[in-house]
Amino acid sequence: MRVVYLNRKRFTPELRMTAMIDVIFLLLIFFICTANFRPLESLMKTDLSLSGNVVTDIELPIPEPSQVDVAIIKITFDGAPQWNLAGNECTSIVQLRNLLNELKKIQDDLPVIIDSESNVPVEFVIDAYDSARAAKLKNIQFAANARK
Repeated sequence: MRVVYLNRKRFTPELRMTAMIDVIFLLLIFFICTANFRPLESLMKTDLSLSGNVVTDIELPIPEPSQVDVAIIKITFDGAPQWNLAGNECTSIVQLRNLLNELKKIQDDLPVIIDSESNVPVEFVIDAYDSARAAKLKNIQFAANARK
């Protein structure tokens, strides 16, 4: 009896890694280019104190409760921001915060409308909004001009 051995080459599967590495690098470059590198607003530092109280020596006249149905914060900008709340001119955000805290004590569910001129930078509008939120006022709205 004769035994014949066939000379067979064993088939070894192999992966071509060069093409796979190229695809991974292309995906990596795509995700880096489309990533958003702006910081989240919730992580940005603000100058609001956690308690919402600011100590100052300035005394502001507080309007009578019957005079204020809606707190309208008017913001003007002429080189420096000015906030007007219930007839009181506030030249600093600290004054506005103190006045909003006092109005909150007078009327708990006081609605607030923030009305700014078109030339006011957004940061001062956000300061007014943050001040109203720090005073724990919940009904805060923005005034807008109707376009014709």
